[in-house]
Amino acid sequence: MAESIHYQVLEAIQSRLAAIAGDGGSTYWYTPDKTVRCTVYDRLLADPSAGDQVYAVRAGEERHQEETAQSVAAEAEVFVLMLRRTAEVDESPFGPDGGLKAREQDRMVRDVLRKLWSDPTLGGLVDNVAGDRLYVDRDVDVEGWACVEARFTVLYHYDKGTP
Repeated sequence: MAESIHYQVLEAIQSRLAAIAGDGGSTYWYTPDKTVRCTVYDRLLADPSAGDQVYAVRAGEERHQEETAQSVAAEAEVFVLMLRRTAEVDESPFGPDGGLKAREQDRMVRDVLRKLWSDPTLGGLVDNVAGDRLYVDRDVDVEGWACVEARFTVLYHYDKGTP
């Protein structure tokens, strides 16, 4: 039996983000060293083999609602944590390097948004990869990393006989 649509959605997002190839900003800024699926971020951040550029895909809530006798509408909440190692000083946002982490965050967000919206149906698997909006949280502070998290809800439909 095939994997559930929810699982396929997360796999599709992970594989698309893993395929980002940085070219200095013409299309994408950075190439991720690792793109992973995880349930918690702590273990990822403690892993010294994580690399210098990491995207971590994490599932949130799922909602399923019967539409017709044969069809179900579903929503899957997805979180993408974007991490880039930085030697920039975290103590003072007013110092000479204060804006560099913010620039790294913005570049990662641009890369992820551009990749997700280059195929918003994930090859026909979903109705819309980011529903009606995508939220970006830059208030993620991890020493030694430029971090930012995106949160969005994927909308899709499936037949009741489909996993």
